[in-house]
Amino acid sequence: MVIGVAFIAFVTAAVTSAVIERGQAEAQEADRVRDEQNTQTIIDSLTNTGQALTEVNERLDHIEAKIGN
Repeated sequence: MVIGVAFIAFVTAAVTSAVIERGQAEAQEADRVRDEQNTQTIIDSLTNTGQALTEVNERLDHIEAKIGN
């Protein structure tokens, strides 16, 4: 009887451990995906900012050229 109870406890512990590990792995994967999305958003924003700065510089060059004449 003691061996049966110990076996049930062992099986329960193994199943619980597997479920917890799977949950942690899924949480880590979700964190990784969210981090990738955040990184891509930052890269896109920096690209847009760079393009806007280029446009502003071109307009400023054009204004300076007109003022210089």
